[in-house]
Amino acid sequence: MGEALLELWAGRKPFILPCSEGYDEYKVIGDFHPQMAMKHGFNEESFVPRPLLAALILDTGVLVDEVRRSSEEFQNMLLDIIDKRRIVVPEIRRVFRARGTGFQLIMTSNPEDIAQNELSDAFLRRVVRVKFDYPPRHVEERIVRLRTEERPLLGAEVMEVIMRVVERLRTSNISHKPGTSESVAWARMAQSIASLKGRERVSLEDLAEAAEAVLVKRVDDEEVVREVLGEALNV
Repeated sequence: MGEALLELWAGRKPFILPCSEGYDEYKVIGDFHPQMAMKHGFNEESFVPRPLLAALILDTGVLVDEVRRSSEEFQNMLLDIIDKRRIVVPEIRRVFRARGTGFQLIMTSNPEDIAQNELSDAFLRRVVRVKFDYPPRHVEERIVRLRTEERPLLGAEVMEVIMRVVERLRTSNISHKPGTSESVAWARMAQSIASLKGRERVSLEDLAEAAEAVLVKRVDDEEVVREVLGEALNV
């Protein structure tokens, strides 16, 4: 969703930054190319822009994915960029400024994920929070059909089970609740299994065989997934 919004805003593909604790300014703003630096010296000619700086120069967006997985230092660095729409590169004595409205940042975060860092009040004051929920059933069904193959056929009964199971798991106490991507992945895997068996249509058996591989992300969730699947399949 964020990637599509940024592309619509800027009219070109955004840069994607999947966050981790190991990010620093050299990995996201830029650094010197060793061979070029040996030839030309440590100057602008040998400096290689990384995603944040490249996006600012090209006037396009940046999707900072799972920002709560990043370090406090990385978040603080983003604050200055968000506030002033500029990036200071002291190594080459340059200040790069946004030249249009295409340079925008969207940060994603799943509040239900564990083992993530908290965002500071200073950071939260500078961003606008937009909550995205699961799509309505008829929209999700359409997404699944658009993202899967025409054959083997996903019949109405199979689609009903997929929707019923994911909706039920989203209200359960499992640690990783399935999103639309899991609905698509489950349908695709069931199609692959049906294809390997030479079927023209995906069966409930194929769906059940694919279920745990896609829906169970942690061992503790297995029992709940099996119970919900059993209820949907009446087994």
